[in-house]
Amino acid sequence: RIPTSPVFDLIGNTLNNCRSVENLDALCRRDRIISKGKSDSKYILQDGRLIFLRKSGSGVTKLYFNNLPKNKPTIKFLVFFLSEINLKLICSGKIKAFILNFDAEQLVKIGLYKSVKAAVAGIEKQLQILESITVVTAPDVESCKVENSQRIILSHNRKGRRFSVQLNSDFPWGESTKHFATLPDCFYTLGNRSSVLMYYCCYLARQNIRAIKTDGYFEIGLRGIQSRLSLPDEDSTKSPKTTIREPIWASIDEINSKNSDIKLELSADESLNTYSYLDNGKIRVHIKGEIKAALSKLKKTREVQTDKKGN
Repeated sequence: RIPTSPVFDLIGNTLNNCRSVENLDALCRRDRIISKGKSDSKYILQDGRLIFLRKSGSGVTKLYFNNLPKNKPTIKFLVFFLSEINLKLICSGKIKAFILNFDAEQLVKIGLYKSVKAAVAGIEKQLQILESITVVTAPDVESCKVENSQRIILSHNRKGRRFSVQLNSDFPWGESTKHFATLPDCFYTLGNRSSVLMYYCCYLARQNIRAIKTDGYFEIGLRGIQSRLSLPDEDSTKSPKTTIREPIWASIDEINSKNSDIKLELSADESLNTYSYLDNGKIRVHIKGEIKAALSKLKKTREVQTDKKGN
């Protein structure tokens, strides 16, 4: 179980789509559509950097992605990091502390790395990526324009294989303690693309509880999958079957072969050209077992909260 929020989904999706400014520009346009025109958040490209601006009752938050890595990092470490925050720092829906300690061996045990030495090197790299993200918080937009008030969202130090991460208390961690996603145990053993797709399915499942209860599944358009898996645009590849369709097929097959709680069913006409295939094709996400039970529990909690508000 990991805490989720639009902010962390943005971080994970950005790090997965950081191959070029063009990719990020497309990401901004898509996310404006996905946010359904909400006026409290927007995504800006400025001098090759991605900026996330969020307005809420408590003020304004800006996230700056200052040094996006050239090589696509894995989303798996971010999921592990969030799960550790949930396990060790969150109590009764609130974050109680801002120092997170963990051992590199934990990531070997869950299958993310093959040795402690590899885990230490990998964790250092992933934390440096997260440390390059800075945050500005202010009571209003004008105050938020002060560039020198940027602060990193976290910092870390290491002694041997033990890591200690200091979370910046100015970052809106509390926003991420309100919603949770449940991922199957096999998540960390999946390939990079498959793990991104698995995370995306679990993230969206929380938003589709009614469809899951009624039909046993919900649907995701292939255009969204193309974006999440950081696959090329049709115009930029000479072999769309090899570079777009086959990676989608492979990710679906790997997920279906390694778990029973989530089954993916491709619903698409393979005879269509790539444009129509992506525009009209969908993946049906069938939810069963422990994940469905967790979502059902969440739905009952929401209904109780709604009843209390009504009264």
